[in-house]
Amino acid sequence: MSKEIQINYEDYYIWHEREVRFDISKKEISLRKGEKCLDTISNIEDSKGNNGDVGCIMFTNLRIVWFCVENLKLNLSIGYDCVLASDVKPINSKVSGESMALYIKVKFGNNRFEFVFNAVGNSSPQLFNTFTYVIRLYEHTRLYRDIKQKGHIVSEKTLVNLSLEELFF
Repeated sequence: MSKEIQINYEDYYIWHEREVRFDISKKEISLRKGEKCLDTISNIEDSKGNNGDVGCIMFTNLRIVWFCVENLKLNLSIGYDCVLASDVKPINSKVSGESMALYIKVKFGNNRFEFVFNAVGNSSPQLFNTFTYVIRLYEHTRLYRDIKQKGHIVSEKTLVNLSLEELFF
């Protein structure tokens, strides 16, 4: 009798920093193994996608997660690897009126998105400062992460197979 092998796909594939996902499950919002929350800011409006809905934004070492406080099904996850550009511009929102907003342009697959976040009832630049700080850290450690991730492929001049990986000649 052969034993059936159970494979947990999440253990092998880290989508968090490489994908943009909308309306993800509570489990996917949760931090994965090795992911750290760097900052959380309340009263943030996703002015472009969920205009009028106030939520919370979480900056981790892999991604940005925004979720609506009143309805957790309204959320999004933006992997830092997808970020193309960002800017701070004035905005006129339903909730906070005229204020400054963080614009983030991203690319995922063949799609391009623009997200607009602004702090409701707060002119504090914490949102902009945190994003600038975190994205700069991510960019400066990109090479290290790539080497760390791929560094275990070769050992003693021999290709190391991953678990469940087979070589065909």
